[in-house]
Amino acid sequence: MDASPIKESRWMTVNEVAEYLRVEPGTIRQWVKFRRIPYGKARTLTRFDREQIDAWVRGELTDPAA
Repeated sequence: MDASPIKESRWMTVNEVAEYLRVEPGTIRQWVKFRRIPYGKARTLTRFDREQIDAWVRGELTDPAA
């Protein structure tokens, strides 16, 4: 039996990134609306790349909309 931990998904939903950043989902939606946080779209779904979010939090992304 494999005892390795389950790898977390690289892509997060609005609710998951809100929990990750400890803010309300509405805050995340506002940040998306005003392009303040890095995100991507998969058809109509908004998704967040965990690595980009971490870089954004560290201040390494100068343009979150890029």
